[in-house]
Amino acid sequence: LGWLAAVSGVAGLAMRFLTGDDTGILKWVHLEAQKVEKVPGRRHGDAAEKLCWGGPPTDREKRYLVAYASGALEAREATSGQVVSTLGTAPDVRCLQAVGEDALAISADGTMRIVRGWCGEVCEELNCEAEAGNAPVEGTAETGDDTATSSASDGRIMLKGPVADAHVDPLDPQRLLFGGGENPAKLWDLASSKVTWTAKNMREDKLCLKVPLNISALRWLTPVAPARSMFFCGTTCGKLRLYDVKAQRRPLFELKLGYKSGQGTGGYTGAQDDIERPVKCSMLVNTRGGSTWSFYVGNNLGVLREYDIRKLETCTAAPVPPGRKKHLDFARRQIDFVRGYKGIMGSIRSIDAHASGDAIAAVGLGRFAFIFDPKKKKMTNKVYLKQKLCSVLFSSEAKIQKDESNEEDKEEEEGPAEDELQVGFSDDEAAEPQDDGVSVANAADGMAADEDSEGTNGDTGAVGDLDNGREGQVRRKKKRRVGGKAKIRKKPRSEL
Repeated sequence: LGWLAAVSGVAGLAMRFLTGDDTGILKWVHLEAQKVEKVPGRRHGDAAEKLCWGGPPTDREKRYLVAYASGALEAREATSGQVVSTLGTAPDVRCLQAVGEDALAISADGTMRIVRGWCGEVCEELNCEAEAGNAPVEGTAETGDDTATSSASDGRIMLKGPVADAHVDPLDPQRLLFGGGENPAKLWDLASSKVTWTAKNMREDKLCLKVPLNISALRWLTPVAPARSMFFCGTTCGKLRLYDVKAQRRPLFELKLGYKSGQGTGGYTGAQDDIERPVKCSMLVNTRGGSTWSFYVGNNLGVLREYDIRKLETCTAAPVPPGRKKHLDFARRQIDFVRGYKGIMGSIRSIDAHASGDAIAAVGLGRFAFIFDPKKKKMTNKVYLKQKLCSVLFSSEAKIQKDESNEEDKEEEEGPAEDELQVGFSDDEAAEPQDDGVSVANAADGMAADEDSEGTNGDTGAVGDLDNGREGQVRRKKKRRVGGKAKIRKKPRSEL
């Protein structure tokens, strides 16, 4: 399944994706060529937390943008990896997206920076007086108010924090969704620079207790139902809440991940995992074309789940308050669990999909990049990348279709190819262990055959004696075996 190769100077190969790790290294992984290419130029010890395409609207994959943990932002050429421009913002960037010809970056404390023209045809070097991570915020907002002021020269706006995740509506680039922790989800209008909608919490449970928000992930669902304005909200207690902006401010319902289907298992024991695992990342993918959409959710235990959300276009609010089994049963009927993907090790931090939906890439703290095929319903590749991974970005280059007939002719002409290095295998595991008695007997037969072939004096009696003695040793050893273990013979006191 897995493979590992390190080369430099590989470019232009189909079906590839870019990864960023906690040491600041960027790597291209080429699936067809089975190569790993390290991007030159590295920020030592500065984790690459976010990646996105940052080219012009006509060719998004001409450049890509990188957001580091310190707040540094870089624009790089996709072919050479050369740094075109560098900027600075507040640390812990939670959102990095290209909006038209502008770039949008939002940090955990609510600092939003809009870089005008950074994703245009020409990305010029912008000289900033403030360094990354220490940039003063020029826009402030009053606590509890939905308005904010910004700096026109610097493009910084202070949103209400904390911010765990934020995304721009794919069908309406002027709408920004953000929220995190106990900060409820909000819609920000980029044109008017103000909050246009604020979500409400769930209704009180059956014990009349407040339900905590615990927002950890957000994802728009407008491509699934363009007539509605829905989005998913993932929590740190392992739940998904569905909101509809045009219907109401409270969630329509709340789904508990792993309820009756798709239950996770412990990493060591394999037993059922009842602990509430936080939602670390999510992804909306059109895996089968047409109107078939799948929603992927990853947690900190390495469990990747796929849900079918075709019913959301006609779903309604739950008639039962949250916290009851009827509410969970209603939510489970609206969102069908499809499958869980096995083999992932460590917390999942980022998920991305190919434009065709034929490949899903998941990376995390397990230092592996896992590639799944939704149509084959299994893992197709596993790449070891040495460092803890923080982000992944899939290219839209199509997969090369191999001609099997040409490959067979090529193998007949050139002969069998050399074995490739596979992750999880070693030369020591090639030989299988055998029974001690059988191995000794085989060794005895081999030694006897060698002595028969090498003897030149015609004296076969010595060889026969050796054979008889050796066979007796083998028989005695077999008799001393009890229950598969050799019985240790104790010496009598007289021999001691």
